[in-house]
Amino acid sequence: MIRFIAKAVLVAGLVILTASGVSSYNRVHVDAFGVSLCAAIESEGTLTREQQPVITRIQVSERIWMFSGRGGNIGVIITDDGVVVIDTQYENVAPALVEQIGNLTDQPIRYIINTHLHGDHVGGNAYMQQYGSVIAHQNTYDRMLSRWEGEGFPGKGDGLPQLTFRDSFTLNIGGLEIQLFHLGPGHTDTDVVVWIPDENVVHVGDLLFNRITPYIDVNNGSHTGNWISVINRVIQVINPDTRVIPGHGDLSDVDGFRTMARYLQAVRQIVQTCHSEGKTKEEILSKTLADLGEQFADWSGNRLSLALSAAYDEIVGTGSKLHASLHMISTSREPDGMALAIYKQE
Repeated sequence: MIRFIAKAVLVAGLVILTASGVSSYNRVHVDAFGVSLCAAIESEGTLTREQQPVITRIQVSERIWMFSGRGGNIGVIITDDGVVVIDTQYENVAPALVEQIGNLTDQPIRYIINTHLHGDHVGGNAYMQQYGSVIAHQNTYDRMLSRWEGEGFPGKGDGLPQLTFRDSFTLNIGGLEIQLFHLGPGHTDTDVVVWIPDENVVHVGDLLFNRITPYIDVNNGSHTGNWISVINRVIQVINPDTRVIPGHGDLSDVDGFRTMARYLQAVRQIVQTCHSEGKTKEEILSKTLADLGEQFADWSGNRLSLALSAAYDEIVGTGSKLHASLHMISTSREPDGMALAIYKQE
């Protein structure tokens, strides 16, 4: 039996969720397999075996797997009443992903959850909709609809979500409770956190780039200050043993998630310090990962300037400031002394 419960769990702008029955499953299995691209997109043509991406799947808990490959990390939740897939990567990878899910279970795919609107996370939606409905934040639907180029309104099979929510949504399937919640702008203004208490696993999408400089998507509502707040609030919900599936990078944990907040805090701190010293925006954008701290010096990616530019515009005020619906209500201090701002969304 599958049952939906849509409920508000924000009290005074703060998430209140209870984790119970946490699994003690600790084994992790890794299985790398080649993906045969069953439906290569026309722009890429037919790929040779050497060009075909290699996808890695990791068993995160008794009922949850993480698939990694060309796009964002995919979560696969296997229950006695069907499969829930978190994110879909790209259209030309989706058929092979479905095939590989079939190698793990005979249960049908029932639902697909989008953690946000980016193409490397929703690109396989249209293909996956032949198996189940897509659940996403309302902003994901609105932004995808604004770019819709088809005739009339999109239907199932066109890639847009069928089920949306604004604050929180709970899916009960096969005796497993899957909690979805949105905490305001972070990586985008469409971010969804997927928390599965009984498995002690959380998929946070691109709120976590694990040891990778994150993409700051200002055009889709990103805000570095509130991103820190979102991370802090999620950490308040989960626990020290929770496995954290990132949008990009290796499987992580609470410490890895907290390090993402430290990176964003370091970005904002260096902007504030340099601005107070009279440095120009161009001088600030020339800063390197080593300038932020040794713990970030070996991060991959080359997107620090995006974060510095976004933080500069937020702090100095030359661009869009914090969304009008968000107001800082307090700060908290981590054990290591890092201060994290807490925002309230009204």
